[in-house]
Amino acid sequence: LGTAAAWTPDDAGVALTGARTAGLTEPVQLVPPTGDADLWRVQEVRRSWTPGPDAVSVDAATGGVVQTLPFSDHPLAARLTDWGIRLHMGFLFGLANQLLLAAVAAALVVVIVRGYVLWWTRRPTRTGGPARPPVRGALLELLRRRPAGTLVGVAVVAAIGWAVPLLGISLAAFLVLDAFLGLAARRARG
Repeated sequence: LGTAAAWTPDDAGVALTGARTAGLTEPVQLVPPTGDADLWRVQEVRRSWTPGPDAVSVDAATGGVVQTLPFSDHPLAARLTDWGIRLHMGFLFGLANQLLLAAVAAALVVVIVRGYVLWWTRRPTRTGGPARPPVRGALLELLRRRPAGTLVGVAVVAAIGWAVPLLGISLAAFLVLDAFLGLAARRARG
């Protein structure tokens, strides 16, 4: 980072006027010049329902726009990252986004509570050792009864596993371990 250049409030006004002329809409963030250059960076502040923040560099001496950086010129990965962060924080679609995030949080609480209820019903008891394990082949039976819905569900889980690699790797490891235990049990039965 360079040292802060001397600037006045009038320079900020000139930079803001230049940014408005370039098409930026408020609210904006003004970054004063650093070093020898007399360029102000003006960037739109993220708002709901907008594709992303545009930015310009404005010469405070003339008010002319020296450089523009529209959000549409960002690489795809940068745009997806920006959208993902804004979606995750509830900024992308305003109240609708926040309600969706609240619903996801509530669903997560329900899944956690349901997991404990399932564990409680299958817990080991004092009278007879461990509870009966789940029946093998349930996914294949579901595929036979409802093929379209099952294939869609498997595709969604695979896509999420690909998008979130740590989840995908742990899920794949679980499936491999479960298949190995199933083969071992089948061989033990004869």
